[in-house]
Amino acid sequence: MLIYLQMIEDPADRERFCQLYEAHRSAMYWTAYRILGREADAEDAVQEAFFRLAKNMEKIGEPLCQKTRALAVVIVEHTALDVYRARKKYVGTELMEDFLAAPPEELEERGTLTKALWVLSPRYRQVLLLRFYHGYSNGEIASFLSTTPENVSQLIHRGREKLAQLLRQEGVEV
Repeated sequence: MLIYLQMIEDPADRERFCQLYEAHRSAMYWTAYRILGREADAEDAVQEAFFRLAKNMEKIGEPLCQKTRALAVVIVEHTALDVYRARKKYVGTELMEDFLAAPPEELEERGTLTKALWVLSPRYRQVLLLRFYHGYSNGEIASFLSTTPENVSQLIHRGREKLAQLLRQEGVEV
């Protein structure tokens, strides 16, 4: 709680924050836990919600009233939903590195497509896997890779062409 209190300059606001914290932390935790289903994620959501509340203490009225409780619960709900969306979005985005990181001598045991993906440049391999294996949109991929959706579209197009060319060289009809 000391971290939150350091964010608040006014001593009266600090006292009100301590009251808010003690009165509403349990309700906030259980709200986050109900949404996320994991203790660690719920604790993260509650911590982030308290940071938001501490930043805006001057706007918060009486810490022990129902209005403040509702505000705290709404903030933690939104924060928990943000955590949930982020967790859902990033599950499995390791880009199948264990699948593709095999040494070249092990590639003979893998399929033709895996071998062809291994030969592609990492940039093309990443966008193709994100788009077609993980199902992300061009906009989402652009945000992951810090580029534009148009650039992602171009990378996908070029990557597919290079992949098709490699597969043709292996005797696969594309």
